[in-house]
Amino acid sequence: MNQSPTSHRVVEYTCHSWGELIYAGKEELQSFGIGIGLAFPGEPSGPKRQLVVRDPRGLQVKITASYRGFTASISYSHLPEHPRYLESTPFPGIRMREGPWTDDFTGRAEDLIAAGLVTAEQLPGAPGLRKTRVTILADGSLLDGNYSNSIPGGLTAGVKHIERASPRSATLTVRIHVDRAERDRRESQREIAESAWEHEVRKLPRPRKLTPCQAAAVDRHVNAAAAARNDASFQALLGRLVHLPTGDES
Repeated sequence: MNQSPTSHRVVEYTCHSWGELIYAGKEELQSFGIGIGLAFPGEPSGPKRQLVVRDPRGLQVKITASYRGFTASISYSHLPEHPRYLESTPFPGIRMREGPWTDDFTGRAEDLIAAGLVTAEQLPGAPGLRKTRVTILADGSLLDGNYSNSIPGGLTAGVKHIERASPRSATLTVRIHVDRAERDRRESQREIAESAWEHEVRKLPRPRKLTPCQAAAVDRHVNAAAAARNDASFQALLGRLVHLPTGDES
């Protein structure tokens, strides 16, 4: 028998360098003080994909539906910035991001052409080419077929992928593969930066893990407030009923 996301489920609570993950049903998450009194993703009147709330410690929580019920991703707010690949603006109107295997250049077609990264004849949507993605081999020829199946090794230096987000998009991204030595250099630098970041993070104080007992006080407060509102409404209604005129009055 299938369980609904709100039914009782086994809770999986894990801590990571960047924050915490909780896999659980709605009732279990609310027992931790997360999303009390709110509709969860996929429920009537709830958000379609993601609910963003604060936990009892004040940390941001992103709740999404999953096959385990719901996933609550809790981010620590005091961490140093996570290492990223280099980003720059090497040409007017073009943003470049250094990836693990490619240099990615994003901009308008005219700027990419002016920078010498592509020609007008190579752009997606040009006569005889696909509308959203074109692959140009290192020798300048057009790839006809599946890239990974056509080139031994799959990652050849100088190969360009030219992509549009949609056929009508004015912005394109040109991904140019780097050679093996450069890929190894970037991987090594990334590992060093990641290790240094992890070392700094481990020295920082961590917030205490949430517990259902910690959330119980929050739950009682919410229930007490709701009960008080209901009682006040009932008393007001009762007062109006007592003072209503009857048919016996002259």
